[in-house]
Amino acid sequence: MTQASDIMSIDLSGTWTATSTDAVHTAPMRVPGDVHSALIAAGLIPDPYAGRNERDVRWVAEKHWAIERKFDLPPEMLEGDWYLDLGSIDTVASVYLNGVLVLDADNCFRRYRPAATEALKAGENTLKVLIHSSIAAGARRQAEQPFFIPWSTDNSPIANGNMLRKPQCHFGWDWNIAMAPLGIYGEIVLRRLEVARIEHVTTRQFHHADGTVDLYVTATFHAEEPGILPVHFALGEERIRLDIGIVAGETQLTHMFSIDKPALWWPAGHGEQAIYAVRVETPTETVVRRIGLRRVELITDKDEAGSRFALKVNGREIFCRG
Repeated sequence: MTQASDIMSIDLSGTWTATSTDAVHTAPMRVPGDVHSALIAAGLIPDPYAGRNERDVRWVAEKHWAIERKFDLPPEMLEGDWYLDLGSIDTVASVYLNGVLVLDADNCFRRYRPAATEALKAGENTLKVLIHSSIAAGARRQAEQPFFIPWSTDNSPIANGNMLRKPQCHFGWDWNIAMAPLGIYGEIVLRRLEVARIEHVTTRQFHHADGTVDLYVTATFHAEEPGILPVHFALGEERIRLDIGIVAGETQLTHMFSIDKPALWWPAGHGEQAIYAVRVETPTETVVRRIGLRRVELITDKDEAGSRFALKVNGREIFCRG
């Protein structure tokens, strides 16, 4: 039987509550998810993609939203060091654990892992993500600039999106409506730090003339103090264990897989899109990267106009369109 003290993580995804900070609007919200979808599901706003509703729901992005949930923590689980693993927050946000500020975020494209140990308590805990209006944040940052920085008014009905590390299509595009959505994307997990955590995993591939591929998988780990960490690298049925010494701070480890008969990835219309799953595992965490094995070359040889700009994939010239 698993003891509470043996639990290494608590998945905090599921049903949260989203409330505008003026307390006028509230709705259940699925996390990972976004505020607009929660309000649509609750029948509080119409479908933004129908008719001119895009304009009628813009007020959602003009408000600040508190996204909140509660969870229980047995007293014996307070042992050890804990942190929050946040895949992505969109975008300018403050994260509070039991009223304690543990993170200020302002980049939708990065993963955050703030320390949580000091803010946790036995029994009921409250986690709140206060997401500030991107419209207001963009306007404030524009006002802070020494000179005016223009945005694409042809594409973006909502101003100042270029002030934020946020998907720019959220402010409107030639193919997309302008809503400036707010939300929590990716995983959101409370994790216990055991020896080290996986910061990130990257891959590099080298294709040889005989058709074989060397795939290098590099894992970066973070630890508060030195230790020994068992790590598994896996590709398909192949799985290898390496026990490594971890230093305080960051440690990198690389393993190479040699693939004799690779299934190559091809662009649509030119072949199959074969995908390999690469896994890096520790006793408390698993990271999976889905990759395609392919060689891409940029061809810039001279022609009558100067030089070409063409792409070759797996040795075959491909006409790129889209």
